[in-house]
Amino acid sequence: MRSNINREWVNRIDAESLEFVDRSFIKDEFVEKEADVIYRARLEDTDIYFYVLIEPQSTADKSMPRRLFEYMSLVWKRHMEEKADELFPPIIPIVLYNGRSGWNIPPQIFKGFDIFKDDMFNYILVDVNRLDDERLKSRLDLLSIILYLEKLRRNAEEFIVKLREVSEYVCKLPQVQLKVFCSWLLRIVKPQVREEMKSRIDELLEKVEAEGVEDVGEFIFNVQQLIQEYYKEAEEKAKKRAMRKAYSGKKRKL
Repeated sequence: MRSNINREWVNRIDAESLEFVDRSFIKDEFVEKEADVIYRARLEDTDIYFYVLIEPQSTADKSMPRRLFEYMSLVWKRHMEEKADELFPPIIPIVLYNGRSGWNIPPQIFKGFDIFKDDMFNYILVDVNRLDDERLKSRLDLLSIILYLEKLRRNAEEFIVKLREVSEYVCKLPQVQLKVFCSWLLRIVKPQVREEMKSRIDELLEKVEAEGVEDVGEFIFNVQQLIQEYYKEAEEKAKKRAMRKAYSGKKRKL
């Protein structure tokens, strides 16, 4: 391995930790079609998988990047099932080829990897609470409208005010984007309504995704009503609890 993989990290692998992994730990029809070997080793406190694909074809296979990624995805899926809270382990794909013609397929699995290598496997965090309201409002595109409303989704009264504020801009969105917005809106409202109303929201979601939205103003008005109804009911329940608590306190004093 060290003689064939020209990478600095290879020399830091604990050679004694290298072990064969039974490929049956990945149960998938795709796996059964491949001739391959899996090894696992330790580099400091990290497990590394080496996926060695033995290529039986006599000519280079253009589908190799897809085949490798498909298998790597299965290894990560298995890891996720066993250790859900851990980051994915690195997988080093290796192809053994002994064909008549030379291998003329680039070794990259992803397009543009040289440009995006620092971002493809690291997510970019956008803290919605730090975004400037005025800048979001001035853009008037789908993502800006959603981010503008996301900042206030925990405050029902302000959320409804802001929803009214952006409704005229929402109406101008193309139908495809409008469907995305309405689906997002229903999904954030759903956890906040009574149980018996959730099936109604599911029906609306299906309708939006299948047919789109004809009357945006009416749709937004109905969503506002759902939110107001939920919070009005929640306030009434809170008042009743407070009254019961106050009443029980007076009884104890007597």
